[in-house]
Amino acid sequence: MRFIKACFLICLLAFFSSMSWSLSVEDDAAIRKSIGVYTSAWNERRITDFSNAFTENTVFINVGELFVGRAAIRARHFKIYENNTLKLKIEDINLRKLRKDVVVAHIAWRIDNSADLSTGIYSGSFTQFFLKEGNEWLIVSSQDIFFCLLGI
Repeated sequence: MRFIKACFLICLLAFFSSMSWSLSVEDDAAIRKSIGVYTSAWNERRITDFSNAFTENTVFINVGELFVGRAAIRARHFKIYENNTLKLKIEDINLRKLRKDVVVAHIAWRIDNSADLSTGIYSGSFTQFFLKEGNEWLIVSSQDIFFCLLGI
């Protein structure tokens, strides 16, 4: 009887350890597309489109400032865009599925003041949690970490 119980436990462990927590190709593509859309919107100063990448109740920590909600993110970015020509470039994206409807994204970025983005002047990363709402992946939490000024 012990042998049967042990075999059963081993089979259960093997089954659960083989379950995939990786993202489907479709979800991976959808999240990367969302990141691309908000990056383009940020660069083109389409603040409403940028803020639509976030849930209504998103918590966003941006270089030491805390914003709660899509409206607060939108208001802050309207102010940021008043007098700048900065361009955002995504350098690397690492996605990790935490649950079927939650993914954490670690995103390396650079910001530049020129049109060609060949020499960045700021670098940093986002840690963003995406939540699947219906068929859409939206950012529910975001923290922006500023690393350094480059080329100075």
